[in-house]
Amino acid sequence: SRALFRARAADVSAACGATHARVEALPETAPGVNTDVAVFDGCSGKENCPTLVHLSGVHGVEGFAGTAIQNALLDRWRESCPPAGTKVVLVHAVNAYGMAHGRRWNEDNVDMNRNLLKTGQTYAGLAASRAAAEAAYAELASLLNPTCRWSEFSFWFRAMYYIVTKGYVVCKRALVSGQYTQPRGVWYGGAALAPAHRHVLDFLGKAVDRDAPIVAVDVHTGLGPTGVDTLMVLDANVEKATALRSVFGEPDGSFLYGGALDAGGAAAGYDLMAGDTPTGYVDRLRWTRARALTQEFGTVSSLLVARALVRENSAFHYSSEEVMRTKAARDLRRAFYVQSAAWQNAVVTRGVRVAEEALAGLVDGRLA
Repeated sequence: SRALFRARAADVSAACGATHARVEALPETAPGVNTDVAVFDGCSGKENCPTLVHLSGVHGVEGFAGTAIQNALLDRWRESCPPAGTKVVLVHAVNAYGMAHGRRWNEDNVDMNRNLLKTGQTYAGLAASRAAAEAAYAELASLLNPTCRWSEFSFWFRAMYYIVTKGYVVCKRALVSGQYTQPRGVWYGGAALAPAHRHVLDFLGKAVDRDAPIVAVDVHTGLGPTGVDTLMVLDANVEKATALRSVFGEPDGSFLYGGALDAGGAAAGYDLMAGDTPTGYVDRLRWTRARALTQEFGTVSSLLVARALVRENSAFHYSSEEVMRTKAARDLRRAFYVQSAAWQNAVVTRGVRVAEEALAGLVDGRLA
């Protein structure tokens, strides 16, 4: 996947004659793994020109969808270059370790989409300041972080018990809000900024003008109706959310809105979440005219997604049987990247469309 991305980026550079095009390998975060970034600068030296930042693989194993979209964009740009007067930055496999090793978490078991705290937030004392969220997570510990041999019966019995007694959204909120107390647990946000985030922040700080109009699109998979993407804005800025809606239009069945655009559906339960990636990049880089967007593609039932995550994490940390770890990793990938041509085609079609609509909105000023 990495070699394909780099080759296609080089082809676009050659085809478009972009004197400022480049592909750069960021520093390794673990032996043999690193993030690649492709930049296509059609600004002709102009400062603060409209910029699209497209991220894949923040959640490791989810990255196959995002990289497929990036490769499809590169294929299109070999025939028709990115719009003149724009800059495009494709960040391939932010969590390169997770993508290479079939994990959602990074080399330190950190959930990189709960790790990027905003300026002014600190890791020290974060758990105490989120006491209610940490307590809700701890109540589900026997379900989320089993340390013994995997049992389907035990998982489903506990899952049904908690859903019946607490409610689905309450349970979902306890999971997706993240936690900062159990380093081997699922959804662990970490105790320091992840190295991959430091490398990407350093690169973007040099490659993207702070006062440029920017749209940052972060691609994920897992939640929502199968084959349908939810466009989520976790920033509560109503003006920014409204502008995005004017560019992407009204849902037509192929996509939904979430977060500040619509609090229901796949976005339900995210109100206590901290450390999300696109919002964190915008904040830490002090981008003054940026809009952060998460594009989340539905795969399988959310309960099957949770099962796959819990099983893989348990096997990774506590199983001594290689066959069990291999099966769990395989199931995890299938939960986040559906083995169906129809689903994969829908992901690429919608992913390309959102990227191109974002560029169009930047060019015509709707996202200025």
